Amino acid sequence: MSVLKLLTLLCVLLVVVVLNRFANLIRVAKLDGISQFVMAYGGLRGAIAFSLAVVLDKHHFQSRQLLITTTIVVVYFTNIVLVSSRSRPDDCKGKKGDGFV
Repeated sequence: MSVLKLLTLLCVLLVVVVLNRFANLIRVAKLDGISQFVMAYGGLRGAIAFSLAVVLDKHHFQSRQLLITTTIVVVYFTNIVLVSSRSRPDDCKGKKGDGFV
């Protein structure tokens, strides 16, 4: 793994953890470490896919705009589907939670 990839991963994890620490101070239902990891991984996956689509050369890929648009749609769709299908541990135990806020 290159130094840049490792540095990017560490920075994203650090930002997610630090911002969630501040947000957890006012949240009723706190986010745990697993949720923070999923947020960091999902953000990296979408950012990498989008950046790879954007750096395509216009002269070699005539359908560059279509690829960028498709990438944005897929990232939004997968994030919405994954977030909405993820159940909270409280819901699995039979207790209904108030949500993430």
